Amino acid sequence: MLYQAAINYSYSQELLAKNIIHAENFEGKLSANKLIDKEQSETSNIQLENIQNNNVNSALNSLKHNWKKVVQAALYLGHKPIKTISNRSAKIYGWYTWNAADFIREWHNNEKFLYQTRRVELSFTPSQMQTIMELHKLPGLANFLEKAKDMGITVNWLIGEPDLVTANGRRKLMQWLPAIYALGFDGVDLDVERSQLPKNKQNIWKSGIIKTIAVIHSETGRPITLTINYKEFKNKNLINQLIGAGLSNAAIMIYISNPNRVKQIPS
Repeated sequence: MLYQAAINYSYSQELLAKNIIHAENFEGKLSANKLIDKEQSETSNIQLENIQNNNVNSALNSLKHNWKKVVQAALYLGHKPIKTISNRSAKIYGWYTWNAADFIREWHNNEKFLYQTRRVELSFTPSQMQTIMELHKLPGLANFLEKAKDMGITVNWLIGEPDLVTANGRRKLMQWLPAIYALGFDGVDLDVERSQLPKNKQNIWKSGIIKTIAVIHSETGRPITLTINYKEFKNKNLINQLIGAGLSNAAIMIYISNPNRVKQIPS
């Protein structure tokens, strides 16, 4: 559910950015008739409804002010029976999938869930990665990726090895990425949080993750998502450095069991 909130926020940012890029800009004003209106979710409208005739900075600031509403909407939708959600806002879910083998084997038995899915983050075990590197395929994976592409679902390679913030980890990653992209993945999701490192190495996380993102961006130009603790996300300097390195999206993780507290944190 919390990942769903992060995906909603990320999607709202992407949609707003596309609107700004494609809008006519005259003396800092956005032309209302140039706003893109394609498959908007209800949470996206929170950002879009007020940007007509506002300047670009005001439009971007609306993201910050409405983040709490995005979380509330995500939590609300997460408790609604799926049949009561309108088609306009149906594609709202994102999924972390750590066991790729089970998922690839079973997804077609209940593929209705794909109609409510916007993103799938798919991870592989070391043995599965070895198979991909040797055979350039994995049983059943091509069928899923083809189905996802037909439905407009983004599929990212999810990798969470702590050594990705080291030079050796970056070299290994760059050996794997060509094979992953050849299979048809849209981008990469780095689930590498500071807390995953031993305490005596946690101080290298910041510089290491920035270097890793910069290398991926420089070598591939593909979208990069970072799974990041919300406490790290409060560091504006860090976020600016991550964006400067090439970060496309952030999945903001809030580790707490009280839903009411979740809604208070981003405010």
